[in-house]
Amino acid sequence: MKRMQSNRKLQRLANQDQKERECFFEDPEKVTNRDVERRKQVRQLVAQGQVKTARDYFNAALIFQHGLTARDYKTALSFAKRSIKLGGGKWAKWLFAVITDRLLLSEGKKQKFGTQFSIVSGKRKGKTVRMMRLLPIEKRIGDTYRAQYGISPLKEILADDGKIISKKQKKISFKLN
Repeated sequence: MKRMQSNRKLQRLANQDQKERECFFEDPEKVTNRDVERRKQVRQLVAQGQVKTARDYFNAALIFQHGLTARDYKTALSFAKRSIKLGGGKWAKWLFAVITDRLLLSEGKKQKFGTQFSIVSGKRKGKTVRMMRLLPIEKRIGDTYRAQYGISPLKEILADDGKIISKKQKKISFKLN
């Protein structure tokens, strides 16, 4: 049986989405506008039946998780679940956790996994700096559960709260446990 090919256009859109994260701090409005266009293109691909593989659903989820509304996050979550079901592996599970946290926060609830931080300005040793601030988290969720989704233990997550981001740093990356 021949292995199904992932959608190349969707892969290009996902690559563009990730590349844009590198310049997000420089022009967030521009990036957000292009995010809207990418979501529109993904909707078209879905409507045309062009989203079929675990990789396709992962890429669709990756694009939709950069949405602006709970509806976008719910769509992203359904794509991530489908990717997992089709064998998307550890990255699909990690993305599921990220999207779950975004959705919960958008609904005014605490995040479950601890994947979401905001970037704020603050003072350290008399200098203004940019730093990561952990958004509200439900601390009763165990590390064993987090680990099933490739998320760091709570102790490590809490250690990143208040971490300074250098002026040269263009994007924040997270490790998969």
